Amino acid sequence: SPDTRLEGWDGCGGYHYDDEYIYGFSHTHLQGTGVPDYCDILLMPTNHRIKTADKWNDAYKSKFSHSSEIAQPGYYTVQLDDYNIKAEMTATEHVGIHRYTFLAPGDSCRMFLDFMHRDGLVRYDFKTYGDTAISGYRISKGWAEEQHTYFYAVFSKPFRELTQLDVSYNEQRDEKNVTVLEQVQVFSMLFDPTSEITVKVGLSGVDEEGAKRNLTAEAAHWDFGRYRDEAKRQWTNVLAKAPIQETDQEVLANYYTALYHCYTVPNIWSDVDGRYRGEDKQIHTAQGYRRYTVFSLWDTFRAYHPLMSELEPERTRDWIITFLDIYKERGELPVWELAGNETYCMIGYHSVPVITDCNL
Repeated sequence: SPDTRLEGWDGCGGYHYDDEYIYGFSHTHLQGTGVPDYCDILLMPTNHRIKTADKWNDAYKSKFSHSSEIAQPGYYTVQLDDYNIKAEMTATEHVGIHRYTFLAPGDSCRMFLDFMHRDGLVRYDFKTYGDTAISGYRISKGWAEEQHTYFYAVFSKPFRELTQLDVSYNEQRDEKNVTVLEQVQVFSMLFDPTSEITVKVGLSGVDEEGAKRNLTAEAAHWDFGRYRDEAKRQWTNVLAKAPIQETDQEVLANYYTALYHCYTVPNIWSDVDGRYRGEDKQIHTAQGYRRYTVFSLWDTFRAYHPLMSELEPERTRDWIITFLDIYKERGELPVWELAGNETYCMIGYHSVPVITDCNL
């Protein structure tokens, strides 16, 4: 989904309605938190021109208008006004799917891939496979002290040129004995003039092979509309689990928006083959359950988890097993877990009432 804000507590999820620029579309997002993190593996399409900028992300950002936005469960679209490009997003469980339509005839595309976006970059890697596939990883330091994000991406059209963005920005700093890279680690791929490019990006917390395996399992074809329709079907089934009898459209919008938010986190952390990165930083395999991440337990133990134990008993079971496996890996139940890291954010030990209250 879109990223419009680079810092500040009210931009923790990457997007703020008051903003006028989009910096790109990243693949991991938080919601409702007071501390920023995620917004990993940012892609941004432009036309062939590159702006002159003092800061690297100003070289590719674009103005946008809310009048061109449509946001639905499983689908988002907006027009990038600086480049005359229509951007569309949908997803499977482990794969982000982009479709970019170039509205000006004869425009070529320069696609930016930003490893620097948001929290501190500790280490990264980037590989190409011919002219239609790339992979890599981003290890970052933010709210999560050591976050691993691996990706494997394929393009519907070949790129003919790969360059690294050259902007004068070469600082380094050291935080808690961890060197955070500040050299510009932003790459661009130039495509020949085209009317449309689709990009499929598989993600994993384990390794690049896991990301590729996730992509292969969930996104084998190139029909964007089919992915969007399947996402809509799944969301429709989920939101039908707790219907209300109401005719007031404002009440309905508020209710179903809140119910939608209930299903955006926690996120699946294990790959399609069950592998996941544990809190001991070792690779494990989930046996008989799916591993999850993003447990804002001091926020959610009072009302969210009791509700979900009624609506989603199987998912609740997986969450409880995740808690118990975290205990095996680290010797503690989760407090505020994020991407295989314990943030120790806020007070209390609220996984205990979640386990006690679950209706299993």
